[in-house]
Amino acid sequence: DGNDILAALHRDPSAIKPKVLALLDVGDKDQVAQALEAGASACVTKPIDPRQLLSTVNAVMAAQPV
Repeated sequence: DGNDILAALHRDPSAIKPKVLALLDVGDKDQVAQALEAGASACVTKPIDPRQLLSTVNAVMAAQPV
């Protein structure tokens, strides 16, 4: 699943750490916590609000690399 892929990317010190926006089911706080713990840069829940999506993408892209 996506969390496994994110975790694998962050375990490998030589891997590039991409910015990842996770798309998740509405209201599932456990999924949000798991995605962020696995390495997602941010999460957006369905149904998607286009303004929220744009704002989140802008914030993720503006953030400095870790």
